[in-house]
Amino acid sequence: MRTVLVSSIAAAALATGAPLFAQDEDTPPPMVILKSDQDASDAGTSEEDEMAAAMAMLSGMFPVEPLTEDQEARVPLARGIVAKMIPEGTM
Repeated sequence: MRTVLVSSIAAAALATGAPLFAQDEDTPPPMVILKSDQDASDAGTSEEDEMAAAMAMLSGMFPVEPLTEDQEARVPLARGIVAKMIPEGTM
């Protein structure tokens, strides 16, 4: 009986003590920088331009191969499956 009690206490001490020691108090909290409303409205077009440039870069890195006739025939079925998985207006 005593062995069971000691084992239970030891297991509880190991389970609860590790998260306490894992916290590092020397690390400062993350900084949050908020833009003003005026900066956000001015930056809207530049963010869209940056996104378009990034997408253009990515499309250049991964060239698209033409589909075979068999793959072309499966496109409507694939679109139907995707439409069921991700309904219109979800994204």
